[in-house]
Amino acid sequence: MNQVTAITDKILADAREKLALQEEETGRRLAEIAAASEKAARAAEEEILTRARARAQAVLERIPSQEELILRQARLSCQRELIEEAFRRALEELCALPAEEKIPLYTRMICAFQRQDASVILNGEDLSQLGRRLMEHAVPLQRQKGLALRLEETPGQFAGGLILKEGKTESNCTFPVLLEGLGPQLEGEIARLLDSGAK
Repeated sequence: MNQVTAITDKILADAREKLALQEEETGRRLAEIAAASEKAARAAEEEILTRARARAQAVLERIPSQEELILRQARLSCQRELIEEAFRRALEELCALPAEEKIPLYTRMICAFQRQDASVILNGEDLSQLGRRLMEHAVPLQRQKGLALRLEETPGQFAGGLILKEGKTESNCTFPVLLEGLGPQLEGEIARLLDSGAK
């Protein structure tokens, strides 16, 4: 029996030793896994923080350019409003000119643009108020150049100025079109005013 007990004790001792070794190995491996997991977690956290910092930096870097864009858009909007207001006022002032000023102005337009026999189209108000007098003023001047000029009886639908019709060709000397031609010059002047005011 003693021999059986000794063998059994030996087997149990070997089993305990193996179990202890396995527990030690398992503990070591668990410690390695925990360390690796912690290292991976720190790396992932650092990567997330790095990406977050990069995104925050990108946002910070965009702020000045966005401010510049907002300021530029505000300046352009202000410039457009000023140009529209300048056009509106100029058109109102041109349309409100008395006949004594409109007749010489319209005559100069006719003399500048007429190249052959033509008819003049005025808007309804100008046609009734100064049409006949304009013809009395302009026709003799154009006749000296050998050009015939007559007044259209049907008014045009425009704010002021005139249209000179020579056959199938029309010279549009209406106030809105003339003012539109001054647009680039006016825009440049207003831009310079805004620039000098911003400094």
